[in-house]
Amino acid sequence: MLRAYAHHAVAFIQNMWDSLSMSKEKSSMRNDLARERTELANQRTLLAYGRTSLGLFAVAIFVFRFASTDTARILGPLSLTAALFVMLWGLWSFRSTSERVNGKPKRKGGVFRSLSILSRLMLAPRRHTDDID
Repeated sequence: MLRAYAHHAVAFIQNMWDSLSMSKEKSSMRNDLARERTELANQRTLLAYGRTSLGLFAVAIFVFRFASTDTARILGPLSLTAALFVMLWGLWSFRSTSERVNGKPKRKGGVFRSLSILSRLMLAPRRHTDDID
């Protein structure tokens, strides 16, 4: 009789162990699915930033093409700058979220370095081809 109780106790412990291991598998699968959902949401957000940037760029082109007043001529470069800023912000947000989701260490100074290089390119003196002999 004692042997029957021991056999039932062992079977009970094995069932508990199997259910715990299945819970770990379900938990792992749940975490993987949550990571996938987050990555997909991050991609949708990047597309939204791109769509907004494209709209601002279209406004800038329209203003450059059809502007006649001084106020409208200010709106064109402002819109173009906003489009560039929105796209850079979206790329930075996408990259930082991707790194955070995938567990990569955070980089320091990436955005500031990119903006520094971009501002140097925009403010650099331009060479004219007419000056070359």
